[in-house]
Amino acid sequence: MIDLTNVTHHPGLEEIIHLLNNKTQNNDKQFFRTVICYFFGKIAATMRCTIVTKDRGEVPVNIYALATATSGL
Repeated sequence: MIDLTNVTHHPGLEEIIHLLNNKTQNNDKQFFRTVICYFFGKIAATMRCTIVTKDRGEVPVNIYALATATSGL
């Protein structure tokens, strides 16, 4: 099993999250992280990028993300 507790996020991703936190006054970093990763994946899929795997050859980039947020107050 891989220990992901000490893995750092991409600095560019974190900068966008920081900007969104300040703009929206919402400190839910995990929500914005999911949304931004979805759009990064969507951009790559639109450019028809592929991932080369050892067992399946080339597969297209795809992402499935579920972003849940707390109900409004």
